[in-house]
Amino acid sequence: MHKSNLIDALNQASSLELFQLSAMLDRLMSDPRRIAAIRVDMRLGQTVRFWNSQSSIMQVGKVVAMTLSKIVTCKCSLASSCA
Repeated sequence: MHKSNLIDALNQASSLELFQLSAMLDRLMSDPRRIAAIRVDMRLGQTVRFWNSQSSIMQVGKVVAMTLSKIVTCKCSLASSCA
């Protein structure tokens, strides 16, 4: 589904449907198999692209820490190298 079609469909969804979708996405994103598959290729110091949910944009950063369920990054700016 194209992004604009998805946004249109979500705008027409009821609050209950949005809550159900949110719960399903949370469950999928916290699936240990999904997390393990991502972590296989993840290394400290690696440059990654990630979705910043606060600013709703893709950003570039370096992996600075990893826990069982989270990857911590420092945001790279054009002027810095995230050293």
